Amino acid sequence: MAKTGGITGFNLVCILIAALLAGCTAAHQQQAVLLEDDFSGLDPGMFSAPVGPHTEYHYLPEAAPRGNWAVSCFTWEHGAQRAWRVLEENGDQVLAQTFENKQMKHTHPMVIAGDTLWADYTLQVRFSPESGSGRSGVVFRYRNDRCYYFFGLEGGEAVLRLVRHATGFHQPYEKILGRRQLD
Repeated sequence: MAKTGGITGFNLVCILIAALLAGCTAAHQQQAVLLEDDFSGLDPGMFSAPVGPHTEYHYLPEAAPRGNWAVSCFTWEHGAQRAWRVLEENGDQVLAQTFENKQMKHTHPMVIAGDTLWADYTLQVRFSPESGSGRSGVVFRYRNDRCYYFFGLEGGEAVLRLVRHATGFHQPYEKILGRRQLD
């Protein structure tokens, strides 16, 4: 992946998501596309906003969801609140995470889409990490920023991980459900 503009050295994650839900009933199985997004409906530029803790108690238009997406998690590290950008790569728009989380390992910059009531769905994703450091991938079966499944890349491995609340202050409970070394 080509490095874009001023984000050299940051972890660039381009996520293209098409979520398919297989709605099961006792009689038969139906399939419907619930979410498909190529980010073409988003304006290029900053996606996340430096709003601080104000969004915990107040509605701020600059922090409102855009398109199908909402920023759900960020840290107080310098640059974290500006982690998400809409960029153009090879004629396509991508949602890029441009922040490398170095200090606060208990949380990760995250954007979400969809509905927590969805079940039994298939997720098709294309993403391209700019570097092998950190964690790059998707979360699914998301309930909140502390309860979800993660599938993605960590170092040189593909990893499937369960995240559920915490075992202590800034110590998330994470269980690796599967991992495989990449060739």
